[in-house]
Amino acid sequence: MREACKSPAVASMCVAVVLVLLPAAQAVAQSDAPPPGTWQFQVTPYLWLAGVSGRVGLGIGSGAPVEAKFSSLFQDLKMGLMASFEGRRDRWGFLFDGMYIKLGATSPLESPYVDATLDETQQIYQLGGTYRLNRGKVPVDLVLGARYFYLNTTLTLTGPVGLGKSVSKSWVDAIVGARVQVPLAERLCLVGYGDVGSGGSNLSWQALAGLSYDFSKTVSGKVGYRYLSIDYDSVGFLYDMAQGGFFLGVGIAF
Repeated sequence: MREACKSPAVASMCVAVVLVLLPAAQAVAQSDAPPPGTWQFQVTPYLWLAGVSGRVGLGIGSGAPVEAKFSSLFQDLKMGLMASFEGRRDRWGFLFDGMYIKLGATSPLESPYVDATLDETQQIYQLGGTYRLNRGKVPVDLVLGARYFYLNTTLTLTGPVGLGKSVSKSWVDAIVGARVQVPLAERLCLVGYGDVGSGGSNLSWQALAGLSYDFSKTVSGKVGYRYLSIDYDSVGFLYDMAQGGFFLGVGIAF
């Protein structure tokens, strides 16, 4: 199942799922909009409770399996700083998302006498331009941009013979994605987002589904689930990892 999720065809479905709602969205009457030419902004600090799983190799065989389950999140997640920032004027806008994550996890290898310990510092910054394909009550945005990855990873094998290696890598993927916002009630909205990228990595993709509730015209609460998959392979370094979990955030509009 996990291998199937990494194929470009399945990853592209993250974008297709939200775009498929466009024909229905175009049939909805136009909603009240701010005066033309007016910029709207929103900043959202959030917490992503993500577990990780996959394989990491630092020139040591074909890589070691690593897993930090959601149930052990508070032990494995050492630090997490996350925020997004969005701006829009008429049909055009931008989306920025940044995160700094520090993780530590230990997993047994096939041998019962050897464990693999992974310490990882991960930074991901994403910037995309947006174009609103539909401006009705069900907004649909097309997203084009880039995602920057920075990893500092230390893999240590403990057992009869200890072995460790550390490496830092950075790369950039071009991304294409889409976002749809479906009102469920006067203040409640369902949000779906998906993107797929490549360039520096073999393939990266993510999907998000959540709810947004407007407490007022300027403050909203956000909750949902987010999944990010990264498949990167270069000489002497393998990073084939997925991370997913629930997120909580507070949006401040101005």
